[in-house]
Amino acid sequence: MKYERIILSAEGNSEIQERIEEFLLKKKVNRDIILRIRLSVEDNMLELMNHYGEGKEVDLYLKGQILRPVVDIRYTGESFNPMRKEDSLEFGNFTRLLEHIGLVPQHHYREQQVNVLSYRLPWPHLSGVQKTVLAVVLAIVTGVILRQTLSADMCSAVSSMVLAPMVRIFLGLIGTVALPVMFFSTVAGIVGVGDRETLGRIGGALVRQFLGHTALFLAVIMVITIFAFDVNLAMHASTDGESTNLADMITQFFPKNIIEPFLNGNAIQIVFIALAFGIAALSLGSRAQHVGSILVELTEVFLTVMSWIGILIPVFIYALLTKLIVDDSFSILFSTWKLLAVFFVCMSVFTSLFCLHTSRKLHL
Repeated sequence: MKYERIILSAEGNSEIQERIEEFLLKKKVNRDIILRIRLSVEDNMLELMNHYGEGKEVDLYLKGQILRPVVDIRYTGESFNPMRKEDSLEFGNFTRLLEHIGLVPQHHYREQQVNVLSYRLPWPHLSGVQKTVLAVVLAIVTGVILRQTLSADMCSAVSSMVLAPMVRIFLGLIGTVALPVMFFSTVAGIVGVGDRETLGRIGGALVRQFLGHTALFLAVIMVITIFAFDVNLAMHASTDGESTNLADMITQFFPKNIIEPFLNGNAIQIVFIALAFGIAALSLGSRAQHVGSILVELTEVFLTVMSWIGILIPVFIYALLTKLIVDDSFSILFSTWKLLAVFFVCMSVFTSLFCLHTSRKLHL
């Protein structure tokens, strides 16, 4: 906490504003908020000078509290609130500028004839990473407390009746919106190409690159996994007694109808349907010229809804991690940490090599 005694005067008022601005800039407060606070402070200091006269001493306290800073201006004497003017619409009462953002200063009169004019800034907007980290910390704390204080039956009840529904609701919302976004954006992207020749040239190159990079990545992962882990490469029959072969795997790419892939959340089949619709729209040419704009607008609508759902991601992470701790399911994750580590390391290396290769081709 910083403390400084300043004498009210034209120079003193400027000094108070400068000290406050320097302090808030270090705390990374929005410049628009800083400007409004400066105008309010200037207005209030002028009122103090009019009431007490020049030469009045005020104490400036700059406190960096957790997550938000606080600015206090203290002065002794009878109770006087500089924001309480006879004409509340008087031009220059810049304190009113802070009302719309919840920054109206608070005046308190304490013992020993001390007036306190306090500016408490709003809670900062946390970034996505900060919210995620906070959700993880809270989940660990909550999970450990529940495990230590509740019985096994109570932990199971909390997991099944509170945490599991939260996870299912979020996943349901994501599935409801993500699949239409995938469909509409794919069709809109194909229609936006313009003609089938361009689509064949660009799409063919993209498919070849995607399949080539994916095959190379999976091959490297498989080789590393075979040598690093005890992998059994035996073929097993499926649960219904039928053997799994290549033909069965290929048929999984083709949907039985247009509704089932959306109901089952089969992304591959949805992409297949989108490709078919997009190519058909290109074949129609001018007769389907309005399809692209409609699909783009529909994509924007669903993306907006997706952004709303994205706000709940920290809640989902909190509920999921808490459920894992309460159910004591982390042992399963710990048993596979080596495989996950190999996967993420290989993915990072391949991504870096791909970016380097692309940069060299584009001469970046």
